[in-house]
Amino acid sequence: MATGTDSVVVYAETNFLVAAVFPHREDHYPANSLLNSGIRIKIPQVAKFESRSAIRNAVRDLSNQVKQSRAILDALRETRIASLNSDTFLQLMTELETYAREDFDRRLADVIANPALEWLQSDVETFALADRLFLETNLSHGDMWDAQILASILNDAKRLPVNTPRLFMSRNKREFQEGQDKKLPSAFYVPYRMVYVDGFDIDHGMRLWERQYVSQGKG
Repeated sequence: MATGTDSVVVYAETNFLVAAVFPHREDHYPANSLLNSGIRIKIPQVAKFESRSAIRNAVRDLSNQVKQSRAILDALRETRIASLNSDTFLQLMTELETYAREDFDRRLADVIANPALEWLQSDVETFALADRLFLETNLSHGDMWDAQILASILNDAKRLPVNTPRLFMSRNKREFQEGQDKKLPSAFYVPYRMVYVDGFDIDHGMRLWERQYVSQGKG
């Protein structure tokens, strides 16, 4: 962690909540580790609503994948290709089907209720900034949720003490990563002394922040 700075603040959004809910996702472990790290995690309230839809879509996709796997297994068994290990295959499929029937809405509710999370409320200033983002970036009106999420984060970040490390941690590079030919222009987060972090590795995020604002002496 950086020295001589206030406590780090992490900003996250919908895909952090989704990652924390599903154990089979590759980013589940780092998301859960961050959730239980004691670090302040601020999430726009609108991400809570978006995550409910994302969870249900993911459950539907998971259920379809399990059904397709069952159909493939049944076909293999009929042709005796899988006969040598049929018991193993059947046990695996039973476990997958049980997993797909879990109450993921309840898992989401448990994540949302975690006291480590601080929810950012949208206000008039947030909506005004979201509207301005459509004019100043390559976000489109199809990115309405993303604009509100980003505006909530930026409005909160600008109120923090100047030396507070601000990490925006997300797997949604397409919407939130800055750079040439991206939806957000290069150095977009610099006025807010924030860095975008692809993923939920806090140590990696702090190295990025120190490189941007400490090593280069920006302050």
